[in-house]
Amino acid sequence: FKNVVASVTADPDGYWTATSIPARIYDILAISLDGKRKGERRDVTANVGGLAQIIVALQGTATVIGRVETSTGVLVTNALVAGGESIVRTDSNGFFRLAGVPTGPRVVNAGLERNPAAGIDFPRLGSANLNVVAGIDNFAVIRLNPAGRITGRVIDALGKPVPRVRVAIPQGEGFLYVDADDAGNYKF
Repeated sequence: FKNVVASVTADPDGYWTATSIPARIYDILAISLDGKRKGERRDVTANVGGLAQIIVALQGTATVIGRVETSTGVLVTNALVAGGESIVRTDSNGFFRLAGVPTGPRVVNAGLERNPAAGIDFPRLGSANLNVVAGIDNFAVIRLNPAGRITGRVIDALGKPVPRVRVAIPQGEGFLYVDADDAGNYKF
């Protein structure tokens, strides 16, 4: 949408009026107050001295059900899932039910918080793309992006730790660096 000629807010009953606009053909866009849903009408004619009554329907919402898994297919308990009217958590089997997801092409995101007590040393993220259809329970499998850690120890030819040495991993056009601790240990 380009060349905006009016921006108005609908009243509580959904009625709106744009006045003093030039006569020509317009595209009209409506966005819900929460910014999650939209509706549009194309090629609407505004005539000189005329009144055009336009109905713009906001897209509907639907439910997305599914599961969150690691990159290796292990179901993930207690992951956060977003993309609907509220953020939900996966159950003990890795399944979720997300209500109020706007229809059309959508991305549903999941995240697993850092929890060292559960063996989760760093946050994990993932997403799934789907076309949400009204009237049905849409299904999505969200796989968390593969991630891991590399740990090691730098030692010299005699097997003694080398403290405070910089360790590098090639990354694209450069390197990822960490410094070993006093005992030569490092972690990416």
